[in-house]
Amino acid sequence: MGDKRRIEKFLFCLLLFFGALFYHPVEYDNTASRFFIVSAIVDFGSFSIDPYHHWTNDKSFFGGRYYSNKAIGAPLLGVPVYWTTRQFFSRYLFPPLTAIEKYLIRIVTTTLPFAILGVVLFRTAGLWGAGPKRAVWVVLAYSFGSITLIHATLFSGHQTAASFAFFSFFLIMRMNHRKDLPTPTSFRYSISPFLAGMFAGVAALADYTAIFIALVLSAYVIFSRMPRRFKVIFLIGGGICVLVLAGYNWACFGHPLSFSYDHLTFEKFKAGSAKGVFGISTPNPKALLAILMSPSRGLLFIMPVFLFSITGFIAMWRRRIFRSEALVLSVIVFGYIMINSGFYGWHGGWTFGPRYLVPMLPFLAIPMIFSPWNYKWFYLMFGISMAQIIPAVVGFPHVPQEIRNPVVELILPCMGYGYTALNTAGLGRIPGFFATTAVVTAVVAIFIWANRRLPADSSEDDPFPLVKKLACLWVFMIIFMLSVQRTDPATQVNFYRSRLLSDAAKATGSLELQRWADKEARLAGSK
Repeated sequence: MGDKRRIEKFLFCLLLFFGALFYHPVEYDNTASRFFIVSAIVDFGSFSIDPYHHWTNDKSFFGGRYYSNKAIGAPLLGVPVYWTTRQFFSRYLFPPLTAIEKYLIRIVTTTLPFAILGVVLFRTAGLWGAGPKRAVWVVLAYSFGSITLIHATLFSGHQTAASFAFFSFFLIMRMNHRKDLPTPTSFRYSISPFLAGMFAGVAALADYTAIFIALVLSAYVIFSRMPRRFKVIFLIGGGICVLVLAGYNWACFGHPLSFSYDHLTFEKFKAGSAKGVFGISTPNPKALLAILMSPSRGLLFIMPVFLFSITGFIAMWRRRIFRSEALVLSVIVFGYIMINSGFYGWHGGWTFGPRYLVPMLPFLAIPMIFSPWNYKWFYLMFGISMAQIIPAVVGFPHVPQEIRNPVVELILPCMGYGYTALNTAGLGRIPGFFATTAVVTAVVAIFIWANRRLPADSSEDDPFPLVKKLACLWVFMIIFMLSVQRTDPATQVNFYRSRLLSDAAKATGSLELQRWADKEARLAGSK
């Protein structure tokens, strides 16, 4: 147990460090609109973002006032952080929403839960019988081999929802499998189900699509063998968040069931959200294919390490003791993919990877512990995943949906021009090559340490022969697509390079970035 506690502390510090290391200086609508809510509450005592509405298209209009169309959960978590900084440090010295204030808000609401989630995933793997080495590798695969690391550096709400949703699942699962439940009168008995319900509610508040996860977890509790009192306390914890959402909707839009998406101002968003339920209708096959396999948004293309989750689900289902958990995880993963493919804006706008799937990724990652694997195959898939994720973290994650091959066409070329994230909240800029090398070197050193210091698992098996062949074919397909896939017409690439570089130049005051932006603009006009 002492060794496990040291591993947990190490994982927490590791994820907190890498999540906090980079700061993206350019804020687009998705994150900016959330920051505007925080400032409106603290600086103006209102939910209305009227002072900021000219700076974003992600807004709603009701009763003569403008409001953010984003979920309220992450901004509410950020209010105490921002209020503290304004009251004691910067209120009389700086204008609202300075870079350091936004950085601190993001750290507390997003990066800190992300680091805690790594520990919770490790504990879940241990409770399900995984050895320390395999448990560590699953945490590292989830944290460094998926777009969760990108969203741990952004105030997007998606990673906050993912963390709190899995916290809820962990508490429910642990209580469901305990044979020595505490007495109904004990405080410990009451606090766990209450927190489980509260965490599920917070996830739904942070990302409205996570309402689906909250409903699945509620069904998991209701149909479990747990005592009735546990179920009631869970629903009370979640009910508090329901009241918060209803109160916010009432205060802003005049009715508890009137959401921000009912009052959008941007015509394209308004027309899309009118389809189905909040813009979600029947799944689109083309969108589904792109969400799973495209170089710009593909879950299994950008993060092929999750291929081990598929075999993990099969092996998990075969173990009767975990069958209810396998069902819960399968419903969450499958449901999220269907929801995303049925959403009118399935591509997620300016982003890298399927950002709407972020809340379900920890539920997709944890079945890896059951997958039959040989580590050389795992290393291969993990390496390909990191090769696509790390540049988006070190460089920038803002990829227009028109770009078909973001890493090759946008991210790496712009990093070559000097467009990289700032480190430690804008205190300095690390050149792209050195930043990428430093991160990869650190991660590789950690992996070597894990292999040498952690005992080997007794269940290290070779994948099935068919799995090996499919893995080889998939690797070849990824390399081939990255080599040949290009955006048509090519002028769009130059146009968006110019736009991204220009935005970065304005945010950082870099004349060098502006010169490269002007060059790309000339290329876009000359082709």
